[in-house]
Amino acid sequence: MKKLMSALLTTLFLACTQSQALADSTNPVRECDARIKSKDELKILNGKIELIFSGSPTLEMMANYKVPNQKEKEAIALWIEEQKKCKQLGDEWFTSARPEWVALIDRAYSDMFFLAADLYGGKINYGAFAKGQVKINDDLKISMASLKQQLRQQDEAKQDAHSQQQAMEERRLQQERVYQAQQQAINRQQTEAAKSAATTNLGLELLKMGQPRTLGNPSVNCTTYTRGPYGTINCQ
Repeated sequence: MKKLMSALLTTLFLACTQSQALADSTNPVRECDARIKSKDELKILNGKIELIFSGSPTLEMMANYKVPNQKEKEAIALWIEEQKKCKQLGDEWFTSARPEWVALIDRAYSDMFFLAADLYGGKINYGAFAKGQVKINDDLKISMASLKQQLRQQDEAKQDAHSQQQAMEERRLQQERVYQAQQQAINRQQTEAAKSAATTNLGLELLKMGQPRTLGNPSVNCTTYTRGPYGTINCQ
């Protein structure tokens, strides 16, 4: 099984970069884990605890009912300090990770540190510590799966809301286009009606200018005909 903490941090990084090669080559947590494993001061703990936490201790580790002696306690204290350094590197490296994932890392590390404190203080034995590591690993995997599903549902809900917003905006634009087309049609009708009315009025004026008129004494029938600026009068 992959080393739990570095594997989790790498998973978070991949969620941001989608680059396995980059994660494998530059992951500072992996390098930090390697330094822990190579420290001579920690070799006294080999076979008793997992220096590189994988959540998969051996059967011998889980069946070990001994408690740490003074030298082993000193090694445990050093191991915790080195683990904290690795976590700090991870925090600095994964600044772009979603806070929900970071919270899972923090909780897993805290659980491990509390468990190590109980081992250091003699409250639990090596076997209980190993079993506690298994529980931390199992709880973390369950939390990761639950969070992954929750975040996926949130992303899907956001996508649905975005799609609905786009559809509403498209309907609004379509209604606006229909309204504008209707207004343009009304404006054209009004313009054509105004032109038609103007033409009719002009025709009536021209007809009036050409109609006969009766002037003078009613007993004398005089008629004037107007043509442009001039007129002709006939009397009978």
